[in-house]
Amino acid sequence: MSDPSPALADPGKIVGYHAHIYYDVASTKDNAVRLRDQVAELFRT
Repeated sequence: MSDPSPALADPGKIVGYHAHIYYDVASTKDNAVRLRDQVAELFRT
């Protein structure tokens, strides 16, 4: 029987990523923009 959980990728082999940030336009858009900018800075190459 095989292990049902997928193996984690070696972080050194990851060459890209994709993420979604969901927000409410009326109440959390500013927070979402700040989060997006912070994450982008962390992954800038």
